Amino acid sequence: MIAFIVGGIVFIAVAAIVVGVVDAAGATRWRRVAEERRRNWEERVLELHGGVEPGPAVDEWDEKINN
Repeated sequence: MIAFIVGGIVFIAVAAIVVGVVDAAGATRWRRVAEERRRNWEERVLELHGGVEPGPAVDEWDEKINN
């Protein structure tokens, strides 16, 4: 019974190491994908706002209503 418990703990430890190594190996690729997606998103935001970066949480309708 103790061997079964120790075997389970060893299995979990080995699985955690394998997952960590595989994750570290693919991290660079996923960072590159995220960087490309962010760059595309920033370009779309600039296009939607007429080439001007949006201000901090100020919308056009808010300006019109409050003035």
